[in-house]
Amino acid sequence: MLSTSSKAKIELSADAKRKKLEEARDLSARGTKNLQTSLFQWSPDHLTAAPYFEQASDCYKQAGDYENALTMAVKSSESYEACNTL
Repeated sequence: MLSTSSKAKIELSADAKRKKLEEARDLSARGTKNLQTSLFQWSPDHLTAAPYFEQASDCYKQAGDYENALTMAVKSSESYEACNTL
């Protein structure tokens, strides 16, 4: 059995939490950029965007921002569904 100390959540320092949130925002922006269309990219690239959203969700979760973590997980699921890789 696990002791109570090993079950405790690991808290990030304020600086580490800020870095995780910054990393999550960057990954989210990269994913969103892959969904934009342009002159040379006629359709959204869900296959490239989905892993970015998934990684952003993990970063938000580690930082304790569960609302954004859920949002990114849903975006990731939608992108995976759009490219038929469930």
